[in-house]
Amino acid sequence: EIVFTSGGTESTNLAILGTLDRMKRMNTRNPERARSVVITTTTEHSAVKEPIDYAEAEAGFTVVCIGVDREGVIDEGEFKAAVEEHAGRIALISVQAANNETGVIQPIRELVGVAKEVDGKAVFHTDAVQCVGKMGADLRGNLPVDLLSFAGHKFHGPTGVGGLYVKSGIRIQKQVFGGPHERENRGGT
Repeated sequence: EIVFTSGGTESTNLAILGTLDRMKRMNTRNPERARSVVITTTTEHSAVKEPIDYAEAEAGFTVVCIGVDREGVIDEGEFKAAVEEHAGRIALISVQAANNETGVIQPIRELVGVAKEVDGKAVFHTDAVQCVGKMGADLRGNLPVDLLSFAGHKFHGPTGVGGLYVKSGIRIQKQVFGGPHERENRGGT
């Protein structure tokens, strides 16, 4: 369930673009059940924001950005309202677990609970680059997500190594071609 990459940025791009490319293909085959909405926050790292902006501009996804309160924590009421409004059409939700500038920790477990209760097929990604190795990253506990990005250098691993956790049953479209490596999720060794 781990796809090794060159770092957190590539892992995050693979999570977002890999999910949205797959959704776009599925939407083409089954337009009446199209999943074309991305939900994120206004405080995401550029490794999240830029691929989402690209998907909006180039692939026609609708992006819903949820605000944060004075402390930098996502507005859970606004999040729940957005999930309810777009239920059945959500392709991806991406919320950073811990902010790289402020250190604010988002309530990922609670957000996943709301999302899965309202729209069980919405794929939930978290950029956990700032928290893996620093705080618990329990995929059955505080971070029960479908996709989780991390970078080795943040927890004393080598620079240029990262990973993407892909929950069993979640499928993504590879973005780096050149071989069947990483269970056909990423070309390269």
